[in-house]
Amino acid sequence: MNKGILITFLIFIALTGVVFAEEDQPYRLIVPFDGTSNQEVANPVEYIFAFYNFALGAGGLAAVAIIVFAGLKWTTSAGNVSAQSEAKDMILNAILGIVMLLGSILILRTIDPKLTTLELETLKPVLDPAFNFSAYNEDMRKAWTAANQSKTIQNAERDRLAEECKNGCPIDKQIALYRAIVAGQKDVVTKAAIDVQAEERAVADKQKAYDKQIGSFYNPYSQGDVDAKNNLEYEKQQLAAARAKLTYEQNALSGYQAQLAALEKQKATAK
Repeated sequence: MNKGILITFLIFIALTGVVFAEEDQPYRLIVPFDGTSNQEVANPVEYIFAFYNFALGAGGLAAVAIIVFAGLKWTTSAGNVSAQSEAKDMILNAILGIVMLLGSILILRTIDPKLTTLELETLKPVLDPAFNFSAYNEDMRKAWTAANQSKTIQNAERDRLAEECKNGCPIDKQIALYRAIVAGQKDVVTKAAIDVQAEERAVADKQKAYDKQIGSFYNPYSQGDVDAKNNLEYEKQQLAAARAKLTYEQNALSGYQAQLAALEKQKATAK
């Protein structure tokens, strides 16, 4: 018998998953019950939550009905000690059921209100980890784009001069080459600095979202809390990587500037 019930339940869950596999396609209940919007549900979570609320109310009504029935039985069983004792037990058990029913909800809500709610997380599409302007304000976007365009121009000049100096060239062209390299590297540093600012903004936003999500404490069993923590940690890692890249590009710029200064000094000495 128990095995048959288990199999029936598993088949029901499987069919439920098939029915709700199509996202955002509501399903009209054949046998509707209170707690659903227009007797339609969009996903299994909404269905389970509505059924839970329905069962909660039905359980309360059943307990009240048992108490009324037991009370009548008690009053009509004068002189029948056995019947009165049975009626008394029915009343106590019904009251205990109501206390357990409401007490469990109260305890869960005291621990964390989110424990009494069910949420179906929306799957996010896998995004290309390419450059994303989402954390950049308008001024930062313009500055980043201008630096990127300038770098493209400087790189073209650098490549042209490097081709001419492939087999050796006068010191003037060497200086022009390194000036193009330094100018392009300055644009790279500018972009890296803007990236750091953007990541700092992103970390601040994720920190606010994290604080709002977790409330008074972090619940490792809440998917929302876990996602908020993971998003915050990811942005912190991105910020650390952006800062490391900025430091690297700044050091590279210093090296190019030192080489340019050496060439200019060599030219001045030759005069």
